[in-house]
Amino acid sequence: MADRMIGVDILVHVNVGTEEVPDWQAVGGQRGASLSESRDSIDVSSKDSEGMYREREYGFGEWSISCDGVYVESGTAYAHLVSAMRNREK
Repeated sequence: MADRMIGVDILVHVNVGTEEVPDWQAVGGQRGASLSESRDSIDVSSKDSEGMYREREYGFGEWSISCDGVYVESGTAYAHLVSAMRNREK
């Protein structure tokens, strides 16, 4: 059995430094989380497709994490998170 992790031990961190010199600071803890992953499929069917069945290839993928939790609205990490979102930064 894998080690269990207690919810209060899980923190959401934001890099308030740079990519070269990261400075990870906690935005806050969370109580519940779910990770979602999805990938588009691209139709690559042609008249030559075997058996006249559709053929597909993997396209772009994405992931997201949803958390129920507590954050510190006045913190530096929170300000960086909001700024990055509003300025469309990674």
